[in-house]
Amino acid sequence: MYCTNCGTQNSDKANFCQSCGEQFNIVAATVESTSSDDLTERVKLERFVGSNQEYYFYKWQFEDDRIVKWGFNWSAMFLGFLWLGYRKMYFYMFCLFLYEIAVTAFVFTVDHALINLLMYLSTPIILLIVGGFANRLYYNHAKVKITEIEKRYHSPRDIQNALLYKGGTSLWGLFGGIIASTILILGIAAISLYHLQKEINEYYQNPSYLGSNISNTNQFYINESQPQEMEESISISKATFFEGKDLYGNNINLADFQNKNIILYFWGTYNPTHERDFPFLNNLYQDYKNKGLEIIAINVNEEKRVVDNYLREHQIDFTVVVDENLKITELYGVSPIPAVFLIHNGEIVNDFIGPIHKEENKILQFVANSQ
Repeated sequence: MYCTNCGTQNSDKANFCQSCGEQFNIVAATVESTSSDDLTERVKLERFVGSNQEYYFYKWQFEDDRIVKWGFNWSAMFLGFLWLGYRKMYFYMFCLFLYEIAVTAFVFTVDHALINLLMYLSTPIILLIVGGFANRLYYNHAKVKITEIEKRYHSPRDIQNALLYKGGTSLWGLFGGIIASTILILGIAAISLYHLQKEINEYYQNPSYLGSNISNTNQFYINESQPQEMEESISISKATFFEGKDLYGNNINLADFQNKNIILYFWGTYNPTHERDFPFLNNLYQDYKNKGLEIIAINVNEEKRVVDNYLREHQIDFTVVVDENLKITELYGVSPIPAVFLIHNGEIVNDFIGPIHKEENKILQFVANSQ
C-alpha cells in the first residue's frame, strides 16, 4: 500500500500508514474494484491531473492515442511561476526563474540599448511560448511521471495511490511560485533603484551622460580641489561663430557681438565652481556692459527646464545659452568645464580651463586692454 500523504510503502492489507498514520480505507474503497485491465491511459491521466481535469481533457485532443492539439493556457502565461508550482512542475519553475534572473543580470550589466531592448522583449515572448505550450508541457510531464510510477509499482491500488500523490496540485508549490515571483520583483526593484540613484548622483556630481564625443568623462568638470596643472590652454585662435537660444527662446548669434569684447563661459549646474564664478561675472558685466563687454554663459547639455529653475533662484544679468545638443561645446572642443574663452574682434586672445576666480587678473587685463 502506497501512502499518498508521505509516500511510504506499506503492507497491502494495512489500513493506516506505519510512518505518518494516514488512513487508507477511504482511498482504497474508491479503487478496490479497479483491476489492472481497467487502468487505461485516460484513467491514469485523470488520476494524475486531479482537480480541473475537465479543462485539460477539453484542451487535449487526441488522434490514435497521440496528442495533436493542446490549446492555450492563459493561467500559465500570466501566472508563470505560480502555475508551474501549483501543478508540481518544479523543474520547469526553477528553469523559468533562472532565465528571468539571467535576463535581469544581463540587462543591468550590458550597456547596449538595442540588446537591452531585445532582452526586455524576450520575457513577454517567453511567457507567450509558455502559455502556448503549457498544456502540452503538462501532458508530457504527466506521461513521464506515470511511466515512472508504473515502473516502481505493480498493483493497480498502489499505482492509483501513487498517481494521486505525485499528481494533482500543491499549495506548497503555489507558495513557492509566489516566493520566486516576489524575490524576482524585489530584486529587479532593488537593482533599478540602485542604478537610478547612481544616475542621479552622476547627474549632480559627474555628468558622464554628456556623450561619447567628450573625452575623459570622469573629469568633465574641474573643482577647486583638483590640481592647478589641469588649468591648461584650449589652443584655439579664431572664434567660431555659432547660433543658439537663450532661456526666452531668442536667437543668439555670436556674429552679432563681433564688435564687442566677449567672454564665453561654459558651465553646468552640476559643477559647483560656477557658484563663485557667477557673482564675479555679474559684477564685471554691470561695470563694463556699457563699454562694449558681452558675457555669454553656455550651459552644457542640460535641459532648458533645469537651467530655468536654477536661474530663478540666482540673479544673472548676462546672456545664458542652453547647449542641449552639445553643438557649441563640441565646436569649441570643450572638456572639461568650466572653460573660458576671451574674444576680441573675432579672435580668441586667451582661454583657460578652471575656476574664474583663479584667473581674475587675466580677465580684468583683457577687459582693460580691449577698451
